Amino acid sequence: MVPIGLLTALALVLLAVLVDVHDPGDRLDLVKTGFTIGAGTGGVAALVLTARRQWSTERAAADQRHDAAERRLTELYLKAIEQLGSDKPPVRHGGVYGLERVAQNNPEHRQAVVDVLCAYLRTPYTPPQPPSPRPGVHRPLARTGIRPPGRTVSVDAHELLREREVRLTVQAVLSRHLHPGPDPDEPVATYWPGIALDLREATLIDFDLRSCRVDRARFERVTFLGGPSCRGTTFLGDAFFDEARMVGYSEFAEAVFHGHASFERAKFERAIFIGTHFDGSADFTGAHCEEDAHFSGAVFSSDGIFNAMQVGSTVSFMGTVFANGVEMMDARLGGSSYFHAAKFAGSTMFLGAEFGGAVKFPGAKFRDDLPEVDGAWARLDLRETEGDHEWPDGYSLSPAPRSAPGEWALLVAPEAP
Repeated sequence: MVPIGLLTALALVLLAVLVDVHDPGDRLDLVKTGFTIGAGTGGVAALVLTARRQWSTERAAADQRHDAAERRLTELYLKAIEQLGSDKPPVRHGGVYGLERVAQNNPEHRQAVVDVLCAYLRTPYTPPQPPSPRPGVHRPLARTGIRPPGRTVSVDAHELLREREVRLTVQAVLSRHLHPGPDPDEPVATYWPGIALDLREATLIDFDLRSCRVDRARFERVTFLGGPSCRGTTFLGDAFFDEARMVGYSEFAEAVFHGHASFERAKFERAIFIGTHFDGSADFTGAHCEEDAHFSGAVFSSDGIFNAMQVGSTVSFMGTVFANGVEMMDARLGGSSYFHAAKFAGSTMFLGAEFGGAVKFPGAKFRDDLPEVDGAWARLDLRETEGDHEWPDGYSLSPAPRSAPGEWALLVAPEAP
């Protein structure tokens, strides 16, 4: 009020000094004008104060709502985690879906929720063993509802089966929210971008990441029971499968690894990398595949390292593109090795490699130096069933004494011109 009164007085003084009037009526109008200026200024000040008071009230209410929402979110988060630690499987299921709801509605908390779900999958777990029927028990007996001796399922086995269902639910939640939908450029609302997975030493059952997009992936020492299925999966960052044990059919066809892909000392039953793209280096050092491994049509944009890799059956690199160097030193390839129409743009080393079946390089192209094969061996006694070896031009086999069973020959490179 004091500034408004001073401003009114100043207006009256200025009007009296600057406006020359002699008529008493004009002087009265001048005074009215000065008070009008003061009143207008007071009205503006009142409006400003009212707006400021309203803004402060709304801000305080918004802060209260935000605090209440944060408290509610914290309560939901803690309750879901508490449910996830319950000893009752239905309650654990509820905890999984509670965390999913928290992450879906709060994008800033999605990675934290995923970390909790991954931590759950990392807890020790032993899959239940299916009961084996006793010899001589026929199926009609089972249909009567009479359980023969030796087929009783223990309480522990039931608990493992229920825990298996909870783990499958967790895996399904992760897969569902890592899938961008049919068009990755316009992902569905349920897609959670930028998510990293840390599942080291976990036991995963029929793990399905088909067509998913994952940021950084850690699968070291993971046991995959029936998988993994990663057809068309995009790994945006580094992906580590070191010492992973993959039971069953391991599917990485048409997957894309934008970062470093590491499968050091991984164990496969069957490995499928048909059409896979490795934008970064790919390391299969010491990997072991019990049956066949297929890399047909794969593209290695950086180094492809297969040192000491072991394959029990066929290995196929037909049409594979090695844009940089490739190393297969001390590799043990037990079956036929196919390199039809493969392209080797950099150095190629088969030093100390062992080819246990027919080796075929028809149509293979070497841009720079021919493969280095010092100490590489190939079997000769399989020609009748698998046909002759087809080596790059100039390579030959020189029979040499060796203690290993079978008839072996030392692979000899052509002499330099």
